[in-house]
This record gives sequence, structure tokens and C-alpha cells, in this order.
Amino acid sequence: PSSSSSCSSSSMGITPSGRLRSQSLQHAAAPYSLSDSRTSLAADGEDKEDKEEDDDDRAQAKFEWRMDQVLAHPEVIALREKHTAHRISFALILWETIREITKRPSLSVIATANELDDPIVEAMLNAGFLQPRWGPTRLVLPDDDGATKKRLTAWLDKQHSKLTWPQRMEYNVQFLRERPELQRRLNRLGVANSNAAERTDMGKAARGSR
Repeated sequence: PSSSSSCSSSSMGITPSGRLRSQSLQHAAAPYSLSDSRTSLAADGEDKEDKEEDDDDRAQAKFEWRMDQVLAHPEVIALREKHTAHRISFALILWETIREITKRPSLSVIATANELDDPIVEAMLNAGFLQPRWGPTRLVLPDDDGATKKRLTAWLDKQHSKLTWPQRMEYNVQFLRERPELQRRLNRLGVANSNAAERTDMGKAARGSR
């Protein structure tokens, strides 16, 4: 009877088996190792760093994909073809428009406009570099603690560093001449679109009254 009772208790898991009791005693007898704790913390730190690197690599890959989308946008391609004979002009319009956007908290636009009047803004919106907000209606960079802004700025600086010294001199002179117009064009986004929307509404009203 006593042996059957012992077997029953062990098989039900109420008491630990002899092997588990032995391991428990060995574990209890083992001294606490500070070096083991340090090794474990170091491993955790390395895993965290690896994860952060992986996240950063994915974010960079996503950024590069978005930038490819901007450069491949039909309106941007048309703008580049328009300035085929003056590559510096296209580079200046592209880079400095993006740089001006990164300096602003938002771009005011009109909600009723079907299309934006600026090809680069339209391309950035299409690629996800700009996102719509309402009240008032505007476009802003993604809310990612400034990560997109930093990557855009780094990309611009990298592209500018590829220019030769003569190209940089030409770029700087042209930039001083073109910067006011670039800023006005971004400022006029809402106004120009508003006028276009008003003309569309007036045309519909005229057709409806006939």
C-alpha cells in the first residue's frame, strides 16, 4: 500500500521526482555568480543593439524606396526633361524645394484642389514624405520624432557634396537668384489652388444655369 501511494503522488506531480529533487538541491547549492549576471546583461544589450540596427536598416531602406518614388514621379521626370540642358537648375529646384519643406512646420493647401501646383510637393505626397492634416488643411512631414527630416537633410547634403567646385559656384549663384521664387511658389500653393477651385466651381455654376 505504501509503495502504491508513493507512485500515485509522484505520477500526479504533487511531489517532485527524485531527478527534480536532485537538480533543485544542486541549484540551491550553486553560488550566485556575478560574472554570469554580467554576461547575461551584455547579451541582452547586444540583442537590443542588433534590433536597433535592424530597425534602422529597414527605415533607411524604406526612405530610399520613397526617394526613388519621388524621382520616378511623372511630374518630376517632366521637370527634369524640361531642364535637360541645365542640370544644375533641376538639381537646385529639387533639392532646395525639399530643403525648404524640411524647414517649415507645414505647407498650407486647399482641400478642394484636385492636384497640387508643385510637382515636387505632389511627388513627396505621393511617396509618403508628406501627409495631410486638417483644421487648417496642410501637409506635414511624418510624425516620427524628426527621423524623416534628418534623413532628407542627410540625403540633400550627400547630393550637394557630389558637385564639383565650378558646379557649386554656379549652384550658389543661381540659388541666391532663385530662392525667393522657390519660397513664393510654396507660399502660393493654397492661393493658386484656391483660384483654380473657384474657377471650377464658377464653371459648374455657369453650366448649371444654362
